[in-house]
Amino acid sequence: MLEKLENEQAQRIVGLDVPSYRQAYSDRMAWLMAYMAELAYLKYDAPSADGELAVELLTRALKRTKHGSVDKVIAAVRRRYDYDHDEARRELSESLDQIGWALLDTFSTNATQGFVAYGDLFAALAFRGTEADRIGDIKADAKAVQTTCPTGGRVHSGFKDQYDDVASRVEQLLDRDEVKGKPLFIAGHSLGGAVATIAARRLTADHRVAACYTYGSPRVGTEHWVGQIKTPIYRVVNSADPVPMVPLSGTATFWLAKALRAVGRLVPWVGAALVWFGDWIERTMSCYAHAGNMRFLTNSKDGDLSQVELLYTVGWGRRFRGALTGIRPAAKVLGDHGIALYRRKMMSVAQRRNP
Repeated sequence: MLEKLENEQAQRIVGLDVPSYRQAYSDRMAWLMAYMAELAYLKYDAPSADGELAVELLTRALKRTKHGSVDKVIAAVRRRYDYDHDEARRELSESLDQIGWALLDTFSTNATQGFVAYGDLFAALAFRGTEADRIGDIKADAKAVQTTCPTGGRVHSGFKDQYDDVASRVEQLLDRDEVKGKPLFIAGHSLGGAVATIAARRLTADHRVAACYTYGSPRVGTEHWVGQIKTPIYRVVNSADPVPMVPLSGTATFWLAKALRAVGRLVPWVGAALVWFGDWIERTMSCYAHAGNMRFLTNSKDGDLSQVELLYTVGWGRRFRGALTGIRPAAKVLGDHGIALYRRKMMSVAQRRNP
């Protein structure tokens, strides 16, 4: 029998509503959310400047210099500024319709983009990941100094800023009649996975967040912040993908700071700077931890996806072996980060495990 104080606490706990909308991991849902995360990369947001004008001005400027490849630079600018976002939005809508879903709306503020979609039974919120040609994304990734989160604990300031940019817009969309009351699944790849994790912590019970699926997501917050998350988070990591290894974990940061201080005390001239840098790292970037339960996708030799396994736990040895398989070049390791490969592997896993 429970003692009096324990009984009072027990009565309070059992008297609360059970959040029946929260969902366990599913291979099929993992594929579907990977597909949503991939669709988030379609350029449905309007260019931040007139494409033709940007290309014309850059062409004139480049013709006055002898440095660099004019054609390559112009092509890069054209990809960034000169595209048909209305056509991309139509492609997004048609891609969702193909699987029986409907697009509610997209959102784009500063460097954060995404969309909300819905099916018969539940809704999805997907965030776009890092785009190499968006300086805002690169700044967000690099801004690893921690800051206080409104919900308590400390998080990566760049990722927090990304979510803050669209928080009110996201909540407005989730209050629409088409999705309100439906279990909500959140998805994102890379930077989008980090923002999705913050959304899973920040959205309230009114939004009925069922689960969050991330792909190649970096670490987002401190152990304390992660420990406050109630939403089920399923963190999919592919083979030698390097992005989930950053920012450094709390253990790695501790030893790095310790090493810098030790070296600093021995080295003249720059020693004081090294000691200061070690203290700064430990003070502003320590205690990063991953959120949620990992699902690890093994390497697919020669592109044979039928060989891919889905593991629930994986040691450092296997991760290291995955990086060295076939003496993999840097391009191959970075290739493991691509969302298209995540989506294809999850399709293979879902088909084999759900015959």
